[in-house]
Amino acid sequence: AISDSQIKPAGSPSAWQLSTPSKPEVLSLTALAQIPYWTELWDEGRYDATTLQKLAAGSLEESGDSLKVLGEDLPEDTHMDHVSKRVVEFSDRSDVHSMLGLLFNDGGVLSGKRIEMTLLPAIHAGIFLVDNRRAVVFYRGTVDGDDVLDDLNMMLDGWPSMSAFWADGGDGAIVHLGFKTHVKRNGTLETVVETLRALPPSFTELYLVGHSLGATSAVLTAAAVSEAMPSRFETTLYAVASPRVGNAAFV
Repeated sequence: AISDSQIKPAGSPSAWQLSTPSKPEVLSLTALAQIPYWTELWDEGRYDATTLQKLAAGSLEESGDSLKVLGEDLPEDTHMDHVSKRVVEFSDRSDVHSMLGLLFNDGGVLSGKRIEMTLLPAIHAGIFLVDNRRAVVFYRGTVDGDDVLDDLNMMLDGWPSMSAFWADGGDGAIVHLGFKTHVKRNGTLETVVETLRALPPSFTELYLVGHSLGATSAVLTAAAVSEAMPSRFETTLYAVASPRVGNAAFV
């Protein structure tokens, strides 16, 4: 994990530091990186934060079919069964129940009394707001064709713009164009930044989490938030298996 834990005056650059999270924190953050791969989460209107919290607190038996996963009814040890489990990341509903427990139960990154969830389906991202103190943003990795096309778009672009790159005499920050295109799709990055900007001062903690392509989105979000609101949050970036996003000037 990388934490922006040093508070500096507004307008000064952020100070990112490598840190070693505790085992419970690692498990919870890893579960957060996994949740967007739960296909059923994206069924419009099916889940809200309160429902997920109740499912985490209850037993697997009490959940009924609420935690059913795509491909659960496929015959085991078949080709499609293996493909389904590799793509969806969950073998059965018990995997989903365990994931929700790591997120919402005591010690989880989403544990709290008042939790709100906003989903951003354009790139399968989401925002959790916990107890008026913590904002948590998550991003999914590569699954569909649009994701693959973004992965393969390996041209470079300036960060935050090409004009900024040339303003530094051609030595400015550049990033992978596909990753930049992905996080900005349908205004996702702008929505995240403006949502965070509108939060009351009681929100002091920010977690940005993603896996693979989603990790690149988390990295770019960290950069955008740091530039838009220097020292506004104590930020933790948890990027799982992230490809390289930009050059040394970007870092």
